[in-house]
Amino acid sequence: MEKRFGNRKTGKLLAAAVGAAGLAGFGASKADASLLIDVRATGATTAGAGVVDPKNVVLANVGDTVTLGVFASASGTDGINNETFQTIFGLLNTSGDIKGNLSGGYTPAFFTSGASQNGSVLDWDSDGDLDIGLSPTNSSVTGKFGARSLSPTAMPSLGGAVQVGEFVFTATASGVQTNANFTIRNNNGGNVAAAALWFEDGGTISKNPTLSPASIGSPVAITIPEPASLGLMALASVGLLGRRRK
Repeated sequence: MEKRFGNRKTGKLLAAAVGAAGLAGFGASKADASLLIDVRATGATTAGAGVVDPKNVVLANVGDTVTLGVFASASGTDGINNETFQTIFGLLNTSGDIKGNLSGGYTPAFFTSGASQNGSVLDWDSDGDLDIGLSPTNSSVTGKFGARSLSPTAMPSLGGAVQVGEFVFTATASGVQTNANFTIRNNNGGNVAAAALWFEDGGTISKNPTLSPASIGSPVAITIPEPASLGLMALASVGLLGRRRK
């Protein structure tokens, strides 16, 4: 993964923007039964290029925002779309030299029952901006984001994912890049049964991180380019729009 964004990296990002490249496999089903929690950019308020793809966002200025969706995807081994998902607990933070606050987290309509909670808003990773959650190495549910549906919720398609939460990142200090991602509730790195609940292969026996693999997807990279690079990206976007109208 590219860690820097500047003149040398602009060409690569421009190619991604002009080509409107999708993120290959970010919602694909795994070969083995498992749960995947994936953070994806779903929108941005910026004069820059905005959302290039679900894993890359380009902002223009401090104060710009990014909407981040949290998605859950359960997979099985029988090749049939019969997996269901019900519960996840965890945290969300950013790491990098672009500082920004996470806020406004909510659980969509299907995932607001029982122990669902938005999570505490505080700087739990001590890097100078606000995150979602509390005590990442403590197994307690206190302060963590939680999404739970009243009954198991089916995947929209084989390898598809359901959205279980949404947060807003607001840039507060410029830099090169920051990465936003989820951390599943754990006990000093160890699996916690109550961290997640899902069902595989149409079964009625629930799965959790102690019985089946649970992982997170790649982070969302948020960048603020140099002014000259931003101008090039704006021109490329205009050119792409013109080609689409023809």
